[in-house]
Amino acid sequence: MRTRRLLDHTGEVRLAVTGSTLAEVFAESALAFGELEAEAIPRTGGTRSDRVSVQAPDPAALLVEWLNELIWRAETGRWVPTEVEVAEASPTSLVATVSGPELTLPPSLVKAATLHGARCQESADGWRADVVLDV
Repeated sequence: MRTRRLLDHTGEVRLAVTGSTLAEVFAESALAFGELEAEAIPRTGGTRSDRVSVQAPDPAALLVEWLNELIWRAETGRWVPTEVEVAEASPTSLVATVSGPELTLPPSLVKAATLHGARCQESADGWRADVVLDV
């Protein structure tokens, strides 16, 4: 079962994501980021697709690296992720194709994903991740 929630935090947003697999957790986190960023920005009608590859020493750091890469690409490319196809996911590396609509302005709500309180771990029900987004 897949879920995602955005929870308010003073000056920040806490993202809580669950998935049956690690790949689902990474896909859901990208989609939640895209929903949060694109709320009030008009779309151009175009789309963009990027292949993204990130590595980190552990799953929590990988989640932060993944989101920070998406934040940078969203700001510099004026787009947000609405579709994610994970090609490869392990606790230390991720390769995915991320697609979404181009925007008239660069999204700027989320400044960064932080390591503070970040976690990503497997449980009996699947995977659960929590990360704080600096807004």
